[in-house]
Amino acid sequence: MFLLLSVAAWRGQLFGISLKGNTGTNYTFDLTASDCQSIFPEVDAVEKSDDSQFNLSDVLNSLVGYAYASRGEQGYGGRVPVITFVDVNNVIRGIKLGENYESDEYLAIAVKKGILTQWNGVPRNQVTNTVVDAVAGATISCQAIISGVQNSASEQLLAIPFEFWTVENIVSLSLLIVLVFACFYPKRVIKYRTILQILTVIVFGFWLGRLMSFVQFVNWLSGGVNWQIQFIVLMLMGLSIIIPIVFGKAFYCTWVCPFGAAQELCGKACSKKLQISTKRARFLQLLRERLFTILLLFLWTGYSFDLTLLEPFSAFSLSKFSYWFIGFASIFLIASVFIPRVWCRFFCPTGFILDWIRK
Repeated sequence: MFLLLSVAAWRGQLFGISLKGNTGTNYTFDLTASDCQSIFPEVDAVEKSDDSQFNLSDVLNSLVGYAYASRGEQGYGGRVPVITFVDVNNVIRGIKLGENYESDEYLAIAVKKGILTQWNGVPRNQVTNTVVDAVAGATISCQAIISGVQNSASEQLLAIPFEFWTVENIVSLSLLIVLVFACFYPKRVIKYRTILQILTVIVFGFWLGRLMSFVQFVNWLSGGVNWQIQFIVLMLMGLSIIIPIVFGKAFYCTWVCPFGAAQELCGKACSKKLQISTKRARFLQLLRERLFTILLLFLWTGYSFDLTLLEPFSAFSLSKFSYWFIGFASIFLIASVFIPRVWCRFFCPTGFILDWIRK
């Protein structure tokens, strides 16, 4: 637990609270001329007006435009700082992102599909009235960017609109209620288990992509939670922690995890399973613990990489085709035909954390 908190603290904050003493709404950042030249090639000097505004000038000291910075809103991996570049006519010329911990893969999808260029040519005072759609497959990151642009351009902290009665929330809550009932009364729903697993794979996996993961734990410990965007996942996390602690039942891994359900469904293809001796099973379980500790030690030393690559869950994202994730997931799905839930039992870092909490 100490290592896990330390890994989160490497990002400069814990539970969304800055460890650098900066709790303001603005993004304190020293902007340089080279940072601006992809938007304004003629910029030669940058003058900091305040924590959120920069005046941009050319080699003749003539004003070229302005840059407005915001610490941004909570994305998938914490806050996503946003810098909005505006010309002298108060028209947006471009958007840049500051240092963030969003998944490189998912953020690349959003950028490639134009999330940063949709405000180009929009007057600054019209930003909040401009409708910009989130990119499928990177919804949380996109919503953080959209809110960040609105905040930086308007120079005020705008509340994120929260809609509870959406189709996604209603379906998610309905399925979650059924799964909680199944957790407490498994004998009553055992004959419907296959149907529930199929629904879990479709709804929480392919449709909504609402899965718990190791990167989610690190992100929340570091950056806190944006409950407006991640309401269902937050509720899922709460149930996955409270039910095991209070009742000793393994809720998420047994009933909710889409990848666990997919493995169990694959296992139905073959009734004969490979027999693993108790000694080997124990060795593999200890291996998971040791791999998890080695992972934390690597991260604890400051070694940084895209944490989404550690788990095969991104294979559920239909909008983000990746040979790595498809291959990664396929290995364990095929193995599950012969060894029950091989990923869950012997490798999954998320399962290790939840099992540790339960015990």
